[in-house]
Amino acid sequence: MKVRALLRSGVMALLAALPAAAQAADPGLLNKVVIRINDRIATLHDYETRRVEMERELLRSDLPLAERRRLAGQVPERVFADLYQEILLLSRADQLGVVLTDEQLEAQLGRLQESYGFADRAEFEAALEQSGLSMREFREQLRRNMRIQDVIGQEVRSQISVDDDLARKYYREHKDRFELPRRMTLREIIVLDAGPLSAEERREIAATVRARVAAGEKLAEVIAPYHEAGTTSGVIELGQVTAGDLAPELEAAVWELEAGQATEPVASRGGLHVIEVVERQEAGLQPFNDVAEQALRMASEEAYQDRMSEYLQELDARAYVQLDPPPGAEGFRRAEPGEALEPMASETPPDAAAPEPEPPPPAGG
Repeated sequence: MKVRALLRSGVMALLAALPAAAQAADPGLLNKVVIRINDRIATLHDYETRRVEMERELLRSDLPLAERRRLAGQVPERVFADLYQEILLLSRADQLGVVLTDEQLEAQLGRLQESYGFADRAEFEAALEQSGLSMREFREQLRRNMRIQDVIGQEVRSQISVDDDLARKYYREHKDRFELPRRMTLREIIVLDAGPLSAEERREIAATVRARVAAGEKLAEVIAPYHEAGTTSGVIELGQVTAGDLAPELEAAVWELEAGQATEPVASRGGLHVIEVVERQEAGLQPFNDVAEQALRMASEEAYQDRMSEYLQELDARAYVQLDPPPGAEGFRRAEPGEALEPMASETPPDAAAPEPEPPPPAGG
């Protein structure tokens, strides 16, 4: 269960105005209770607002059309799962007596204002209003998020202990995540198509450059007179590349060469390319000492997700729950809330702060 995505989807829902269809609907229907957990409820209005915003986020995403269509069918379940788990955690916050002072909330607002790049509170508030959200609504959602984080800190994060032994165990069990592919560091020059030279003359220059580099001369020195005459590009540092980074014809020419070797001239975009291999590194497993911190973070994240999933199930089992999922959301318990729409990096440590409400663009921007 992706709690970080869960919280974000709840916040993002508040950044969208209620759709016209919902506004025109029967107020009694929108006030229908769809989730009751102990003394907390969520209404159909809450669900519909979040559903519309998730659909908008999906439409704005860069995902392929087929993937967006697939995910669109999961939106009702994902939204209801988000809402259900948020209410579950807020109910637990009520039981624990988690209270945030105005000073704590104001301090967090100040940090957000600074991190979002707003010069002052008035500019921040104007930008919120431009997005259809009042400062009061923003503060309320922030308060909810902070209370949830307090609960998670007390009852989940405090139970997680990750040390060097656990990181080593994670490394042994997930070696594929620490494998590096074959890498090559490359530089090239291009005998340019543009210019007065004939195709034969360009081929002769490319062959000469390649032969001299293969004989041990420096690429920059070899092409200096040609570059000055506008016949070739300067030396282009391609840097480190892996399979698939180059055009197919260039990759085929360079991929089996050793360090210090250069390709035969290859026709590709812009002209004839001569590529020199600066360094070659074979695929292989990175030593643990080189990735110890990364392994620790990934082990921490896995432990956090596992414990969070268990914790939510425990809360569910202890709570008084009444549910009335809207059509399409009946299978919400099998959903991974927001995972595809709001991916979570696998390397996020469990003590990282939850994301705060997404900021609107600066007013007038």
